[in-house]
Amino acid sequence: MGVFPEDREIQVSKLTWLWIAEGLINTDMEKLSEDIAKFYLENLIGRNLVMVAKKSSDGSIKTCRIHDLVLEFCMKKAKLENFLETIRDRGSHPSQFFPPMCNTSRRLCLYSHSENLPKWCLFFSHVKSFQFREARNIAFSSIDCVSNTFKRFKFLRVLDFEFTIIDSIPQELTLLKYLAFRTAEDALSLPDNLRNLETLVVQGLRGRVSLSDTIWKMVKLRHLHIYDRAFFTLNSGEKFSECDSTMVNLQTVSSACFSCVDNADKILEKAPNLRKLRCEVSKFDGSFPAFSTLTKLEMLKVSSGTTLTWINQLKLPSSLKKLTLSNFRIHLTEVATHPKLEVLKLLGVTISSNVWEVNDEQFPQLKFLKLENPSFSKWDASDYAFPFLEHLVLKKCRYLKEFPPRFEDASSLKSVEIISCNEELVKSAEAVREELDGMSGSSGFKVIIRKQQNNRI
Repeated sequence: MGVFPEDREIQVSKLTWLWIAEGLINTDMEKLSEDIAKFYLENLIGRNLVMVAKKSSDGSIKTCRIHDLVLEFCMKKAKLENFLETIRDRGSHPSQFFPPMCNTSRRLCLYSHSENLPKWCLFFSHVKSFQFREARNIAFSSIDCVSNTFKRFKFLRVLDFEFTIIDSIPQELTLLKYLAFRTAEDALSLPDNLRNLETLVVQGLRGRVSLSDTIWKMVKLRHLHIYDRAFFTLNSGEKFSECDSTMVNLQTVSSACFSCVDNADKILEKAPNLRKLRCEVSKFDGSFPAFSTLTKLEMLKVSSGTTLTWINQLKLPSSLKKLTLSNFRIHLTEVATHPKLEVLKLLGVTISSNVWEVNDEQFPQLKFLKLENPSFSKWDASDYAFPFLEHLVLKKCRYLKEFPPRFEDASSLKSVEIISCNEELVKSAEAVREELDGMSGSSGFKVIIRKQQNNRI
């Protein structure tokens, strides 16, 4: 954890991916490495060595912080045991920083200027983990001739240029497990010998990145994160379907952009064990991608790339716990009866009626509900609907004027957040809070009102 800057929130996903790539997580035949890593993190939090910064809508830890004193101890201990070398370049030549050949640390975190990187790399070709941070306070930096600079790094397993544009990826890094960088190119050319790569994080500065066919040769890939959108090259559909490679280890994909439902189905067929998927489908024909074939999928975010698209049937797996739908016209019956759904976000979703009726025992496990710019003006919920709902977020509700009476005695409800909604809805929320407070004296129920997302009244 010593590689992360002071006072910065640490993404739990990145932290655990790095732990796994570094070989710090003991493997278990019955548990995924990612789940073991999260157990380790929770243990550190329980011992007050790491602090929770933000939580996701399902209550899981999204970001964390490390106390300054703990960070200082970690860095000293890492240096003492040659576990990690952190260097802050203040203009000295590398040869003056330490005696030649005395440094045996296999992990390096370098804070320097991008133009100084080649001279530093002359002294660290033995490392198996290299993380670069631009020392100047600029949005991002760029490095040219990366292939030439790193071609001697034969042992490298982690290469982190998350905030830096690089122009190429060395062919020689065959042991690489974690790779993160920025690119200014639309089309991303990846070496075809990264067969050991497990995590690929790419940020395209132009908003989209087209991935070459070599991505399907990375059969050990577990996490593929492309920002903002990743486009896949299928060449001929028949040739792609006959390809033997299946990404059985792939667990998370974000953010995939599929040209149509048929292409989405073909690609998802190659990744049967996905647990988390964020995607956009550019063109719909009334059907939905066959997400139901992804029997281990727990989190799904899907949006339509066109104007409001009407979907007759949602094909959702029974394993799903978190669902976000954006820019659709749908019937909510299938969603309402889903047995495991705990988090639901409906963003710009239109239903077939001006009234949303939720019947008994619908949404049986739902804990978090977000409605943004809903189409309905009335919301009716029976006495036994939403039995476990804890958090409700309403944003840009132009037509909805009041809460269902059901929430006036909803003992499970802990908070309602209202963002840029009409005054009638705000008053209705306040009435619900008064009702709950009157029932129990102090229910702990909170109403949070914001005119805009970041401005609280």
